[in-house]
Amino acid sequence: MSKQFRDVRFIPQASACGWKGKTGFTLVELLVVIAIIGVLVALLLPAVQSAREAARRSQCTNNLKQHGLALHNFHDTHRRFPPGTANNTPPFGTSTVAVFGASWMVYIMPGLEMNNIAEKWNWSSPYNNATNRALIGDPIEPPGTPNPPQFSVLKCPSSALDRTASIERPFVMLSDYVAIAGSADGFGGLTGVEESVTPYGSSARNGVLYFNSKVNMSGITDGTSHTLLVSEVGDYVWSGSASSETRQDWRPSLHYGFHMGCLGDANDPSSQTLPSSGSTGRAFNTATLRYTINRTRHYTTSCTDGVCANVGNNTPLRSAHPGGVNALFGDGSVHFLSETLPASVLARMAARQDGEVVQIP
Repeated sequence: MSKQFRDVRFIPQASACGWKGKTGFTLVELLVVIAIIGVLVALLLPAVQSAREAARRSQCTNNLKQHGLALHNFHDTHRRFPPGTANNTPPFGTSTVAVFGASWMVYIMPGLEMNNIAEKWNWSSPYNNATNRALIGDPIEPPGTPNPPQFSVLKCPSSALDRTASIERPFVMLSDYVAIAGSADGFGGLTGVEESVTPYGSSARNGVLYFNSKVNMSGITDGTSHTLLVSEVGDYVWSGSASSETRQDWRPSLHYGFHMGCLGDANDPSSQTLPSSGSTGRAFNTATLRYTINRTRHYTTSCTDGVCANVGNNTPLRSAHPGGVNALFGDGSVHFLSETLPASVLARMAARQDGEVVQIP
């Protein structure tokens, strides 16, 4: 072999970007890339979360629109809206004695694509009779985790509440929506309200969907587009003082489920008023407005303020949507009501014939 080939050596070739044989990143370069990605994620995450909440809020709005259509269909058929909560005596059922009957959500089941349940509903017995328990209650009661049927139209996708079954048997689904019975006397300066004051708070009759109500369109003299029908309760409330508070899921359906109605005066089934004492003063799945929107602190556990585990006569409207709640009005429209809405405006929206028409902000 010649000397020419014996002296050949490998010499790396330089390039404009460094040595041709170099591979990978330096530690500094890697850290810079990670930092850039972190900044981009931090910038994009709020936008993604906002988009997701917008989609959830839209679905909640659609749920309320479904409720509105179902309520109007009921009105077209019966020439009146269903009761907010009823005792299953005529014309609300066929029971010969007053019993805890059904809520407004049961009455509008045919309009919520739940006609298969509505057709089999027992209107002559209490809310928890065997037929109704089999339709919507948990078929495998304890032992085991309650697992009742869940109906998406009664659940707000933004709801912060994860409980899916009532406290009491037959363990029925809870609802994130509540019917508006009216506004409490004195709330927002509205006086002269016809109401029953009970150990569970006040129950008014100046709205559309109150206990044993039979209101029709002509009875909403303030105008259907200005009068509340249904809104949200899909967030927690807090009991106790500011220094010692406990977060509570106190939806009006918590104790017995979305289908629970009221009893009323057991001695007078035809009575349209609730007595002022005893357990008959509970009007489940309805709310007489007594507090402003998202006023979630600080309630007692005595029920006298109308906010507790075993009723919700005066439960505040609340949601996990930032800044307010969705609300259904009598004309079927759905609007977002800000938590800054004055009590004087909210009270008059809940009243159907107070003579003061307020505009939706």
